[in-house]
Amino acid sequence: MCEVADKYDVSGLKDLVKEKFKRACLSLWNDDVFPVAAHHAFSTTMDADTGLRDVVSATITDHMELIRKPKVQALLTEINSLYLGILMKKADEHGWGVKYLGRPGRGKSQNPQVRKLSGLNQ
Repeated sequence: MCEVADKYDVSGLKDLVKEKFKRACLSLWNDDVFPVAAHHAFSTTMDADTGLRDVVSATITDHMELIRKPKVQALLTEINSLYLGILMKKADEHGWGVKYLGRPGRGKSQNPQVRKLSGLNQ
């Protein structure tokens, strides 16, 4: 349906598709059809068109038990951008990888040598 919205420039159709897909993912995330629908969402949309892709990523992020399913593992192996998106969401959620990036107020290193080298002693 997203392809139709793009092709014929139907305003509002993409938003409707995203909302309906989101509802379907909320109720069918643990069903065997989810990996199939997720693959379709990634294989039929452009990289810059993140609407359905964000829904898939959020669904897996919210239900990490999905990564134990072989079909979801195959999906993550095939679609690296999905894998990276999930990893980045979890990193943001847990504050992983920020202590050496110098982000204000986040994860300052407790190591005195690192603090000295990075100017954190001030």
